[in-house]
Amino acid sequence: NVDICDFWKSSYVDYTKDIIKMLESDIALVYGPVAGAIVGLVGDAVGTLFSGYGYNPLFAVPPMLIGLCAGLMRPMLYKKVSFLRILATFLPAVIVGSVLWQSYWLSFFYGTHSFVWFLGSRAVQFAITSVVNAAVIFGLFKSRVFDVLHLWPPVGVQAPVQENNNQASVIS
Repeated sequence: NVDICDFWKSSYVDYTKDIIKMLESDIALVYGPVAGAIVGLVGDAVGTLFSGYGYNPLFAVPPMLIGLCAGLMRPMLYKKVSFLRILATFLPAVIVGSVLWQSYWLSFFYGTHSFVWFLGSRAVQFAITSVVNAAVIFGLFKSRVFDVLHLWPPVGVQAPVQENNNQASVIS
């Protein structure tokens, strides 16, 4: 007895939140940690409005951490942009915020499953979505869309010089 409208709404909200997660990483990489944290907070609030659930500020911590962490770790990308470096810019926040923090609070509020159950299911979920998010962001860097829009490298950061010989590219 599943209502198709509820299923669509749930799927739409999940995809919208995933897109917002990618945006907060992109914004943080381009504009810095404060902008990333703000986009995480606002994105979480907007996503909650569409979900039909009440807003809980405890669940806003992980999206803010993802934006903050990606912004703080963006200097790793100044010399070379790679898939692993992009993944490393937000993976610590995903582990601490989305996996550990939210697993604890979900088990606390719902009480239907143990912390370990939430931890296991969320670890698998975020292992997959983190790789997909990093791949999409890497694809955007590889396509040079940030260069064309004059968003990368950030203002005040000297772009690495690419040589024409067999040296590795800045983006690989």
